[in-house]
Amino acid sequence: MKILFRTFCCLIVSATIAYPAAFSKDIAKAKHKKYDEIPEAFCGIVIAGTVMIPDKDGFMRFPGKYVGTNAGFIDHTGKIVIEPRYDDAESFYEGYAAVKENGKWGFIDKDGDIVIEPIFNEISHFSEGLCAARLRRQWGFIDRTGKMIIAEQFQRLGDFSEGLCAAMQGDKWGFIDRSGKFVIQPQFKDMNVPVPFRDGIALVEVGQRHRLINKKGELLPDSALKADSPEYLKLNKDFELATRAAKIAGYEYYEPLFEGLILVKNNNGKFGFIDSNGKLLIKPKFTKASSFKENLAVVHVGGGYRPGSIYAKVSKVKPAIK
Repeated sequence: MKILFRTFCCLIVSATIAYPAAFSKDIAKAKHKKYDEIPEAFCGIVIAGTVMIPDKDGFMRFPGKYVGTNAGFIDHTGKIVIEPRYDDAESFYEGYAAVKENGKWGFIDKDGDIVIEPIFNEISHFSEGLCAARLRRQWGFIDRTGKMIIAEQFQRLGDFSEGLCAAMQGDKWGFIDRSGKFVIQPQFKDMNVPVPFRDGIALVEVGQRHRLINKKGELLPDSALKADSPEYLKLNKDFELATRAAKIAGYEYYEPLFEGLILVKNNNGKFGFIDSNGKLLIKPKFTKASSFKENLAVVHVGGGYRPGSIYAKVSKVKPAIK
């Protein structure tokens, strides 16, 4: 049961929630290879089910990355509607998409026009008219004009849902309202962002167990967590459908069904889209891609994936999870 709901939690978080983390200033230059700046939060914690701990010399190995690519957007026919001219980009939410230029993040609208200048070190996406953003070390919220309306004071943030947002201060999660005030005090410990409120309940971790809470912060009985819940069954059904369709099409399944299309990857590492019956709709030709959101999908063209490993020496290491 715990494994099912950990999977449920992770799947929802990966599909809907950004995962912000403070970046380390204490990364020394590696002797082996050129390295990219590594988030300090990656040191000695679990990433994708793997415990990441530096070796005895303080070096950590990370996968290669996409280099020399430009990000743009395609429609459901595969036609490029916003030219790939950005260093990186994220999906559209509430009409705005995060784009990266010259190392900074901002937002564009669906015409490709800049609506919030790229000045942020990190940003999430808009939810209920607000977006988590980071100019310095901590996180706050901006509105649709780019104005910081909830001051930078949190270590991490989730998304607003039903008027509340998961927020971390210190090493514990609570929930804030739109003024930035904690209405459920920080008390929950979890590596992942808590699953946001839906129909008045949210999923948190208490004593290494998942529990549901209401908007008063009260714990619901364990019987409220059932693997046959409508939300879990629907999510599981979508993943099973996507996996089966990818197998029929002869591609590697990558992301589940969103807006009628399933993201897949071919043997050459190129991304494309199929429908739920396995029919190829958009030929795999992109270096990298995301699922469709609001009728558009992020795609990367040019360049490619740099194989092998990137090594970085981390002189300040967080404790490993026991």
